[in-house]
Amino acid sequence: MTPDLAVAPFTEACNGGACIVQPNSQKLDSLGDRLMYRLAYRMFSDHASMVVNHSVTAGSSVGVRWYELRQSAALSSQCGSFVSGAFYVCQQGTFAPDAAYRWMGSAAMDGAGNIGIGYSKSSSSVYPSIAFASRTPGMPAGTMGAETILQAGAGAQTTYNRWGDYTSLRIDPDDDTTFWYTNEYYTKNSPFFNFNWSTAIASFTAGGSPSTPDFVLSAAPSLTVNRGSNKPTPVTVTAVNGPSTVNLTVSGLPQRTSASFNPTAVTGTGTSTLTISANRNAPLGTYTLRINGSNGSTSHTTQLLLTVQ
Repeated sequence: MTPDLAVAPFTEACNGGACIVQPNSQKLDSLGDRLMYRLAYRMFSDHASMVVNHSVTAGSSVGVRWYELRQSAALSSQCGSFVSGAFYVCQQGTFAPDAAYRWMGSAAMDGAGNIGIGYSKSSSSVYPSIAFASRTPGMPAGTMGAETILQAGAGAQTTYNRWGDYTSLRIDPDDDTTFWYTNEYYTKNSPFFNFNWSTAIASFTAGGSPSTPDFVLSAAPSLTVNRGSNKPTPVTVTAVNGPSTVNLTVSGLPQRTSASFNPTAVTGTGTSTLTISANRNAPLGTYTLRINGSNGSTSHTTQLLLTVQ
């Protein structure tokens, strides 16, 4: 019988329950009580490796705890002491670079020993999105490189706490280098939009970005402003494939209303406050505003229903 392997202490994400935060009041299930799909096994010329992950508490949020297990006859520069012929924990780490929630990961290793993890990412200002991080053997043991967003989410789950089940990261057998990741996200925000995910399938290589920087805009669906007053609402920019600077504008304002952004541009992933002001003589009614963002090479638009009363 193979003995248990000792790992760094951890607490199950959400104590095994639902605490993943979204930009609404519905918390999501962490699936923190189990290992995630899948444990991936590889044979190399001088050792065998397995990589696997699960979700753990990381400060005030949740991160991806990952492991590389090895079986070999000779000590590697990255690994500590071991018993020859038995699997041992070569390295481990918890990827939680900021206060966002990262969960439901999948891990894989390519033919050069590079390790990648794909996962879902969410916070009070970021809709559940799809991201990855990777490492090369030359990096310090237990560390990952910078995070890249593969697909930004544009909506939150409502009513139910189950966010799919599992995700899958695999290596392309054609080149033994390309990581392919499959996960789910929402293309829009709606109180009736449950269990109607879209599926993203994306690829990356360790240490690389899949394409040029892009972004997703998201905002509350509506805003009501009384005559003679103003009201703020957040506009979130989520970076995709690396950071860029997104300049924000708004169009479709009715007469005797004005708008301002603070700040007027967002770099990377962040939030700007859009404030709408209505003159005391502004026309009553509901109007469709278009919030526009541009990073110089790509432009996107999201709508906001403005009611003046």
